[in-house]
Amino acid sequence: QDRLSLPLLQAQAVALDVEVPSPGGVLEIVGDRLPSKEQITEERRKVEEEVSASGWLLHVLATAVIVAATLALAFAVPSVSYLLGKLGGVCGVTQMYLMPGLVLVSCPELRPPSQRAAILLGFCAASVTGLAAVVL
Repeated sequence: QDRLSLPLLQAQAVALDVEVPSPGGVLEIVGDRLPSKEQITEERRKVEEEVSASGWLLHVLATAVIVAATLALAFAVPSVSYLLGKLGGVCGVTQMYLMPGLVLVSCPELRPPSQRAAILLGFCAASVTGLAAVVL
């Protein structure tokens, strides 16, 4: 077991920016940097103090909303393939037209202004057409 854990301990020692003297010494170096049970208990107590009842209530409500939305979607969508088809269509249109358009907008030095305007107009028309075909 010690032979198998040695590379992991060496990697931890390197991540902690300590010198790895020998296989036996790695356990001592890494062991000194690990938190004690008292430190873990203290950190847990601090987290419990910071998260008040309102935090837990918000967590429970957010979880309930996510579960309710998932259940509503499950009842509303006829099949998973329908949903995946719509998702694939939207992602395809985004990848083919919207992302290149955003690159063209954010990097004005790629094309002259008139050419950029024509390309962006074409991307907009293709995006609207593609998204309309997906939605309808």
